[in-house]
Amino acid sequence: MNETRTVGAGGPSLAFLVCLLLASQSFGTMATMTLPAVAPKVAETYGISSSLIGYQISILAGAMLVSLTMGSQLSVRWGACRVQQIGLLLLVAGSFVAILPRAGFMFGSALALGLGYGLLTPSASHLLARFAPPKRRNLIFSVKQTGVPLGGVGAAAITPAVALILGWQWALAMNAVVLGGL
Repeated sequence: MNETRTVGAGGPSLAFLVCLLLASQSFGTMATMTLPAVAPKVAETYGISSSLIGYQISILAGAMLVSLTMGSQLSVRWGACRVQQIGLLLLVAGSFVAILPRAGFMFGSALALGLGYGLLTPSASHLLARFAPPKRRNLIFSVKQTGVPLGGVGAAAITPAVALILGWQWALAMNAVVLGGL
């Protein structure tokens, strides 16, 4: 089987699908890691301790665990592509809620971010299992999963600079715009 075989009749190639899922994973990870990466600036804005971001990431992780356990069943029921879209939409919504002008919104956004991020991997796995040739499946899944460290690097390398120049809210907003375009 050819690595670039068509995904569906007249649809995009497998390479395009892998790149799209890699981007979703990368920017999804950035969405979840932006607040911890700019915690001092967020704390300064709200006059709170930066250690409170640890609670935000804990809520996010709890919500992610819920959606990870449901993601596979949702992908079967609604379709993997639709679940991927819902995950991206939740990440966009969570990013925008986090920039609302009260610290409490940061914790509410953690629910949307966690639920959205947890839906990305199961739905991507369903898509890749369906379209990846068996001989290349391990490599293709691995390439897609490199989005996690890429997103972490992006959050650590890009968002602090954006936060210093434009404000931490812009780091979240710009990432949300990219996620919305996927």
